[in-house]
Amino acid sequence: MTEIGPPVTLNDWFARLEAMPVPEGYKAEIIEGTVHLTSRGDSQWAITADLYEQLRTRYPRTRLKSGARLDLPGRLNSYAPDLMLLAEEAEQDGRGLWRCADVQFAVEVLPRDTPDPAHGLREAGYALAEVPVYFVVDPRRGRCHAYSKPGEGRVHEQTDGHLRRRRGSHRHPGGHCPQNPRLPPRLTPPLA
Repeated sequence: MTEIGPPVTLNDWFARLEAMPVPEGYKAEIIEGTVHLTSRGDSQWAITADLYEQLRTRYPRTRLKSGARLDLPGRLNSYAPDLMLLAEEAEQDGRGLWRCADVQFAVEVLPRDTPDPAHGLREAGYALAEVPVYFVVDPRRGRCHAYSKPGEGRVHEQTDGHLRRRRGSHRHPGGHCPQNPRLPPRLTPPLA
């Protein structure tokens, strides 16, 4: 019998994940060599879709990606941001992946029903990759955070804001998040 050792590369990890599919309603990311499964509910999709619609008024569809594989520096890191904005001149590499250097900002919507144990690790990974802005929406706490000015493998600035309900909207309530000149001017994720 042939022994199967631990995965050595990100491609090894993804080959194994494809052989044993990720359960529906979850996304898989590889963070520091460990597979993290995160639940993806309707509230996360509603928030992501709302952000996408807002950003589409300012950026072409080809610059916005959701759930695309993004390999980051460090030991076996591959994330799937809920939404990311690519630079105008961004091109995929020879493997068909987007380069970290082309990501202008990444958005993660934390699960509403369970804590996300990989959140701090993601923050460090995006800082190490020098993604200019890492935007986190936390519907459980009704908060959002913008981490910016990465350098030396850490984030140098954090801006926090509260999510506030929009008037007249019960089905898709929303909120206003912190404004940052490097972020699009209007980000109002719903708390659906």
